[in-house]
Amino acid sequence: MQRWLLRYARLWLNAAEARAELVVGRWAVRLLVGLAVGVAVGVALLLATAAFVAWKGPLWGWSFTLGLVAAVWLLVGVVGTYILPRVLYRAFRLEEAAYRLRLARAGLRLLEEKLPPTEAPLAPLWQVAWPWLAKLLQRLLQSLIKKWLPFL
Repeated sequence: MQRWLLRYARLWLNAAEARAELVVGRWAVRLLVGLAVGVAVGVALLLATAAFVAWKGPLWGWSFTLGLVAAVWLLVGVVGTYILPRVLYRAFRLEEAAYRLRLARAGLRLLEEKLPPTEAPLAPLWQVAWPWLAKLLQRLLQSLIKKWLPFL
């Protein structure tokens, strides 16, 4: 019974670890792409503003041009102080979940090492689950009898 449970726990851990690695990888790619796009857009906007000012002079005066530059930097600041930390926090939480899965795998390995070796093959699922299922059905039947017998 213990080996059967460990086998299914190992299968579940394999699936969970694969999902976690896939999600962490996706978030890492999203983070890098987001950073690259954010930096590229910020630099492009500043260069475009500088080129326009150099070509035409300050549009509607220096106050408007400086306001435009301030708006661009405000946009970059919002991305840098609000959106980016949220993405980093999510990536950190996913990495922490993957770390916990690795710890669970190590614990499962320790449990497997402590169990005595068995030479007999593992029992099929229905043989292992039958006593538990019989007890569950017995309790269900008893509760139904207690509940409905006074009304009959």
